[in-house]
Amino acid sequence: LGGPIRANSLFFFANYEGIRSTSSKTYTSNTMTEMARQGILPSSSGVRVLSVAPQVKPYLDLYPLPNGRDLGDGTAEYQSEVATRLREDLATGRMDYTLSEKMRVFGRYTFDNGESSTSDPFLIWTFPSSSRYQFFQADGQYQPSAKTIHSFRLGFSRIRNADTTSVRSDIPDSLSFIPGQSLGAIDITGITSLGGLRARLSPRQFVVNDYQFNHEAVYIIEAHTLRFGFGFDRIQFNQRTDDNPIGRYSFSSLSNFLEGKTDFGDMMLPGSDSIRGWRQSLFSAFIQD
Repeated sequence: LGGPIRANSLFFFANYEGIRSTSSKTYTSNTMTEMARQGILPSSSGVRVLSVAPQVKPYLDLYPLPNGRDLGDGTAEYQSEVATRLREDLATGRMDYTLSEKMRVFGRYTFDNGESSTSDPFLIWTFPSSSRYQFFQADGQYQPSAKTIHSFRLGFSRIRNADTTSVRSDIPDSLSFIPGQSLGAIDITGITSLGGLRARLSPRQFVVNDYQFNHEAVYIIEAHTLRFGFGFDRIQFNQRTDDNPIGRYSFSSLSNFLEGKTDFGDMMLPGSDSIRGWRQSLFSAFIQD
């Protein structure tokens, strides 16, 4: 929508776009069979019976029962429908104002807000993501004479991106590896990761503020055209990049998992944080004949 507010001098323009989207995708994952949960695994001589470690038993029910083909090694396929939901709103507005024959200005503001959410193949975790962009620009031009032009530009932008995770409400807190955190991640060779990289690298947030100012002038002196200007840019970058705050155990085989023989575990040190703030100021200038 656009048009004049004051004839031949003041104009406006506005625009809005909205997106609502829901889609789904079929994932084929690897889980463990019912027999494997009891410690009974196929072997070259028939079957091998393991003693399932007590500390492992509470986690067996987190893995869904297979609904696909048996892979013959204690694992089988599991197919799931994973939905992705997306919402985005974009709005922009602009004003143009001619104050006189010598001076005109315009301003523009753009706002974009987006949210999306999806799940892991086992439908235990939900991964919400959000983003918000804001841009403002003002531009003025002043021409005191036919041989002199001044241009001014003022800008501000703010960009924020964030990723978080949440676990199903029926998952008890007692299954957490670290007090105060949600369920941790489990990696077993041959089985789809429980949690995976996306659950371990969360929460994450990036915020960038950028302030800009520029001035440029042109002078015409006989056979010379002189152009010069200067600029200033102030950047603020704030980030949080947690790396495995929920903790993880890794197992090289299904049998090692059932017996509680982990290869390694890693976690972000409790009480530490990854919040950092970076500041930068940029100055520039030029002259041209």
